[in-house]
Amino acid sequence: MTREAYLIQRGMEKLEEPGYAEALKAAGLDRVLALVGQMWPNAPAFPPPSQIFPGLSSTVDGVLIREGHDKNVTLCRVLAVLSPSEQWDYLHLYLKDPEDARHWASLPRWKRPIRKGDKIDQHIWSFFRQYFINIKSHANGHTVNLKAQGTQLKAMAGSLYYVTDPPRLASVLSSFGDLLQRGEDPGDVTTKPWESKP
Repeated sequence: MTREAYLIQRGMEKLEEPGYAEALKAAGLDRVLALVGQMWPNAPAFPPPSQIFPGLSSTVDGVLIREGHDKNVTLCRVLAVLSPSEQWDYLHLYLKDPEDARHWASLPRWKRPIRKGDKIDQHIWSFFRQYFINIKSHANGHTVNLKAQGTQLKAMAGSLYYVTDPPRLASVLSSFGDLLQRGEDPGDVTTKPWESKP
């Protein structure tokens, strides 16, 4: 065994964070492992997470390092599969409540603002379901007489009356409309977001 190979192996043995040594090796950073093996018990300067985990945005490096999560392999890999704009949102939630962050990531974008199921979320969901049934009926070529439309409109107004957070409603409708406009699958439109925790 060469000295370099010995130092790499020693470095892998000394790093205690689960999966971190393997992540360094997979990223082709044997030189860092060799430095760990050579300098132990002192530690070298480790590369920022975005240089180790493919797909991870450099914009979250500073927060991961500051909060001590730069060697949290599970978190970094979860972040790396999200879009750059979603990585910051996920990390922000994770630092407050990891379970909520995982729930957020498991939902389609349009369901995320109403994932907690408070009273406002429930009224927004009620409005959305009525609205969706209406647009789906029209998309399928069904005609609804004005009397029935009036009944439905009153029910929708009843839901809207209690929505005291219009931006939350707007976020749901805008995200959902964006998916429809692009011809993408909006996902499950029948299960309440707060009832589908991973």
